[in-house]
Amino acid sequence: MSKLTLEAIEFIANWHDSSSEVACYTSGSTGRPSRILLPKEEMKKSARRTIDYFGLNRESNIHSAISLSTIGGRMAWLRAEISGGSFSCEIPSNRPLTDPETTPSHITLLSVVPSQMISILDRLETDRMSLPKIEAILIGGSPIPIGLEERIAASGLNAYETYGMTETASHIAIRKIGSQGTDKKGAFTPLEDIRVFEKDECLGIDIPGWKQIITTDEARVFPDGSFSILGRRDNVIITGGKKVHPEEVEKKLAVRIDREVMVKGIPDPKWGSCVKLIISEEGAGARPSLEEAEQICRELLEDYQVPKCIEFGKLPKTTSGKLKRN
Repeated sequence: MSKLTLEAIEFIANWHDSSSEVACYTSGSTGRPSRILLPKEEMKKSARRTIDYFGLNRESNIHSAISLSTIGGRMAWLRAEISGGSFSCEIPSNRPLTDPETTPSHITLLSVVPSQMISILDRLETDRMSLPKIEAILIGGSPIPIGLEERIAASGLNAYETYGMTETASHIAIRKIGSQGTDKKGAFTPLEDIRVFEKDECLGIDIPGWKQIITTDEARVFPDGSFSILGRRDNVIITGGKKVHPEEVEKKLAVRIDREVMVKGIPDPKWGSCVKLIISEEGAGARPSLEEAEQICRELLEDYQVPKCIEFGKLPKTTSGKLKRN
């Protein structure tokens, strides 16, 4: 039996009332979470796009390991509501699908964040029989580090990374992990009716009949309408006239550093800003020494990307698990 939080109960009650909108909150990854109102009709359209993509129906079992206080968890519930399938959820943790009271034996579509995938992969390798049968996994909330993506691709799981935000009523594009070609590695495919475009090097999103958004994500849009994300413009570090995307540097370092890392800019009297690297003091992976971390950076990064400062500490995060950069 699912364990619904007070926020989830309030949302479901709000969904069934006579109002035409639902209050939701942005993640707060670059500042304080903001309250926004989403039209119920647009949320239904968003849910149907995912329902059609995965062929969900009355026989489907949809499970959310993420909080129903977030847009991802709420949309998981709504997909079940609209498709007529069953829905289950659990109290969010970094060890999902471990409570027999809330874990179904068969899941058609599972919603998780990247950190939860680590636990699932660990169990897949050591105790496969303890996991339910999972047909497809939606991974959202934050970008997937390269090292984790490689593990997911090697696992054989049918997993997808999503791109979207609260303002777009959940994801507007999906990419199947392990399916990208060399010329479009990391490319997302927009869902039905969604159009994307470039505006001043950033990604634009056109949702027909509702809104057009210019994001702060620098992107490359391909001729077939798919796109890849370079990083948030808000996060870009300008050092000596060179652009450094923290997300790109973090992905490069994830290949050799087993701990989660965060890259940020700090003031520098000579270069204007310089790169600072924080390596998580928490985690199961081996912690490199300062000298080892410096060597890895020199080997994997361009000269202008190499951190001038490296420290170990606790990484600031939002309640949904995203790195809190500001």
